[in-house]
Amino acid sequence: GGVVSVAIGILATLNGVAAVREKTQTNTYLALLVALAEISDLTGVAASDISLSVFRLKRYWRGWPPGRQRQVQLTRVKLSNRDPSLSWDCSKGVVGRCWNKKCHVVTFDRSEDDLVGCSEKDWMAASEERRWGMSYNEWKDTQQYALIMAYPVQVGVAYKGCVSLATRKEEIVPKLLDEKVRERLGDAAASLRESLG
Repeated sequence: GGVVSVAIGILATLNGVAAVREKTQTNTYLALLVALAEISDLTGVAASDISLSVFRLKRYWRGWPPGRQRQVQLTRVKLSNRDPSLSWDCSKGVVGRCWNKKCHVVTFDRSEDDLVGCSEKDWMAASEERRWGMSYNEWKDTQQYALIMAYPVQVGVAYKGCVSLATRKEEIVPKLLDEKVRERLGDAAASLRESLG
């Protein structure tokens, strides 16, 4: 009887963990769908031209240093060839800078960056801050996006992840830089505090 009781307890625990994970995924997806619809209505931009993602902190115990954290993509609203297991550390890209600085909105606008299309030599000569902490190949990969924005999900002062918006279409960037779009990202981030907390 004791082994069966232990096995039943373990299975119940695993089922509970799976249920929580599924609820988090559903809540996250719904928050992104609502935000995407609102942003599309607000700007007149087709929802198919915008992608929204949620990244959450995940602690890794294997490797060095133990207990290091990375942000892993939890949910994405947009069909894409982008790797769903995408992750960023605290020093890389818009998502990493949002985590590092805990800024309300971190934005990369390709049209305003003079490093776009630069050589690897020019890239390496630029400061770490201007390189967004990325390697030259990571930078080249992000150049497919005309705009990337990230808004933190915080519980008090504790950073839990971020909501990011991206588009490849240069012509819609001015519409997406509207303050009301940033507010919608903030609303989505606020609605995810409990799920990511």
